[in-house]
Amino acid sequence: MAVNLDVVDGGALDEKRMTWGDVLRMIREERGLTQAQLADLVKAHQTMISHLELGKTPPDEKWARLLDEKLDAGGRLVMAFKLVEPYLAQPQAKWDAFKDFKKLESQAVRLYEFSTGRITGLLQSEAYMRALYRLHNPWESDEEIGERVVERLGRQAILFRADRARLINVIDEAVLRRVVGGPAVMREQHAHMLTMMQLPNVNVQVLPFAAGAVTPAPMSGMTILELANGRKRVYSESLAHGHIIESARQVRQYVDDYDEVRAQALSHAASAELIRDVMEGLPGEQRLVDQEQLLGRQQRPVRRVRPAVRYPRRRSRA
Repeated sequence: MAVNLDVVDGGALDEKRMTWGDVLRMIREERGLTQAQLADLVKAHQTMISHLELGKTPPDEKWARLLDEKLDAGGRLVMAFKLVEPYLAQPQAKWDAFKDFKKLESQAVRLYEFSTGRITGLLQSEAYMRALYRLHNPWESDEEIGERVVERLGRQAILFRADRARLINVIDEAVLRRVVGGPAVMREQHAHMLTMMQLPNVNVQVLPFAAGAVTPAPMSGMTILELANGRKRVYSESLAHGHIIESARQVRQYVDDYDEVRAQALSHAASAELIRDVMEGLPGEQRLVDQEQLLGRQQRPVRRVRPAVRYPRRRSRA
């Protein structure tokens, strides 16, 4: 549950939505204490402080008052707890982070994306979309898949409207070489991306294999959304959920990470050449037929050999 900092801190901070754990971390850092040092003050394990700050362990009034006293917080932790207390006992509805992301995406003036698993939806061809949706939703009908494709194609309108959003996309080379839907689909996808790269508001930079291990590269893809008021938000996905990061401190860290990755990527022009090379290296229909015929000629019948049977020697009865 978010805490309104207008109440807790007089509106002195830029960010107005924080969890109770964020307030605890903020006050702990104000006092110059580590989690371990605070744990010693309240006679608890450091893991407990970490879980309270991350929201893995919900707070109670006892913890709020004890921590407020030890941190000399002036009642701020208790006040923040009172704000969230009514919601702690209620089952929380599943937050649809992706729905919020789509709203932010439609409002963004700049999008900085790092693609590690698949090509960003803003640059996907229709065939590539269908192949991805079919892969991840095999139980859905063609009509349902079609509705998903139409919705995603509609999101691409932000690149063509009057006040066009600017897209800066760093893409891992592995994404270009990972075949989705077959060689024909990938050739069309790469051709579509090269066409999109000609737009003045689209910049694509490939992070090549030659860059090696990039530190601190995020393990999963992410999108940094810059809004008209200058605020930035970060969207990323884990195995089952999407996550929107609003904390200014965390956003700054992700922006720094993105800049580090982008600095090691190829230029826009060099990336276009690499994409073209990958596209031309994909096997065509005739090449696939030739490969199948070659494999057929190389196959040899398996020679079946009967296992040797050994009979025991007869022993002399003498």
